Amino acid sequence: RLRLDRLTIDRAAFIEALQRRQIGSSVHWRPLHLHPYYQTEFAWKSEDCPVASREWERLITLPLFPGMANAEQAAVVAAVKSICATHAR
Repeated sequence: RLRLDRLTIDRAAFIEALQRRQIGSSVHWRPLHLHPYYQTEFAWKSEDCPVASREWERLITLPLFPGMANAEQAAVVAAVKSICATHAR
């Protein structure tokens, strides 16, 4: 969960910075009320669930899998720390 209040970039830019370091990431979770079906079918809006909407904007999924080597883990951690340091408020 990104602390966007402490960064000068948003989630998309953070993901791009990871990609430039050849580290894949994504956003795997979307609040139900923000799925197009529910917005169309029930007219749900972001303000209907403000906490979920706010938190969703901060979430990214970093690489993590059973066979991940210690060096790979260290590279992800180093990249996250570097991006945060570079874009700190």
